[in-house]
Amino acid sequence: MTVPPKTEMLGIYPANYHEARDLFRQAAQDLGAHLENHVVLSGAEYGGDLTIDVAVVGVEDPTWSLVVSSGLHGVEGFFGSALQTAYLRQVQRQDVIDSKGQLVLIHAINPFGFFALRRVNEDNVDLNRNFLVTGETYSGSSQLYKDLNGFLNPASPPHRFDGYLVKALWNIGRFGYSKLKQIVAEGQYDYPKGIFFGGHKTAQSTAIIETHILRWARGRHVVHLDFHTGLGKRGKYKLLVPGKRSQTDLTYYSTFMGPEIEHLGSDRGIAYKTKGDFGQYVLSISKTTDYHFFFAEFGNVFRHSCSQGASYREPSILFQFAAQCPRARASRTT
Repeated sequence: MTVPPKTEMLGIYPANYHEARDLFRQAAQDLGAHLENHVVLSGAEYGGDLTIDVAVVGVEDPTWSLVVSSGLHGVEGFFGSALQTAYLRQVQRQDVIDSKGQLVLIHAINPFGFFALRRVNEDNVDLNRNFLVTGETYSGSSQLYKDLNGFLNPASPPHRFDGYLVKALWNIGRFGYSKLKQIVAEGQYDYPKGIFFGGHKTAQSTAIIETHILRWARGRHVVHLDFHTGLGKRGKYKLLVPGKRSQTDLTYYSTFMGPEIEHLGSDRGIAYKTKGDFGQYVLSISKTTDYHFFFAEFGNVFRHSCSQGASYREPSILFQFAAQCPRARASRTT
């Protein structure tokens, strides 16, 4: 695929969720793709329906599928949506058909978060902690998360001098950065207003994906890219590999995709192990062993290690205390 000129790329970066969806739908229709719309929420306060939209291009019985999904973490959907729209405008439909393949683009898995500029869904659920595999339950959290709950999820509105960074540095010194990152971010199911909350049940967005993903991702060979932004250095990317993968697989990925490959089971790098993530779920139910799933993580800001947690913590706090805090009220209207 040819990279569009910068001026053209600027024309596909949406101002909001509804504009993103309109651009995506129009590009899919122009290409002659089969288009599905799955309603997650509906109401005047949302400007109408909030939907997961899916564009499918290719043959009825494909030998391969390329699946590209975006917006699992709501507000991160701006980037993924722009790439999906650009791809729909660039790809040649007949080329896909001639190669007996299929393209599947899943737009805005978390449309509420995209609409409201939040990482989480309408129930404060991090959807990438909500896809449980067989045998897992929506319960539990680590003892360390419980011990740090007051620090991570304070019971009062934030203020200018709450000393978060000082406390963060102290906790990093106590527990070590890698351990603290892992324990906090792996997912928790006891604190509904807390960060990295995985939910108490299957979310509506999750249910839609679980119902249809095997119908979309067909063929003997499947590659699935799920786009995210945030972690890592600005302008750089990592392909994060979930699930149990052999060293042979990881070496194969690195050989063909470069050193940007990182396994979620590693104790090094930007990633961490999680419970209920989208990739592990898809791999656990896939009917083909040749299903290759990658979280494509693009860094968009520079973050010091001790301030990274603030990027998750602060929006959640501001949202929870919007009625009590002027700064929080302002954050909910922008």
